[in-house]
Amino acid sequence: MKKYNIAILGATLQSLDIDAVGLNCSRGPEEMKRVVEQLSEIVSIPIIIQPNAGLPITKDGVNYYPLQPTDYANAVKKLVYPGVYILGGCCGTTPEHISELINVVG
Repeated sequence: MKKYNIAILGATLQSLDIDAVGLNCSRGPEEMKRVVEQLSEIVSIPIIIQPNAGLPITKDGVNYYPLQPTDYANAVKKLVYPGVYILGGCCGTTPEHISELINVVG
């Protein structure tokens, strides 16, 4: 598993006087968990997360995203740490994914 130096990333981003920091795309909620958890301990600015509906699976040249709306919403709910203020979805998410996220997280 890759190690990320989230402390350096967080300190660098926060020093730029930005309003928020966000993570999106290329990763599903499970794969994003460790990074969000560590980032939420470091930065004092709002965090935005928009994970994919799981890691993409390519079959016959077409990408599929494995997480159905309920599974997606339950996985993203586990990413609600202090400092995470905005939740959404990226690749593979549909309006149904976001509706279920609202139902599960509130």
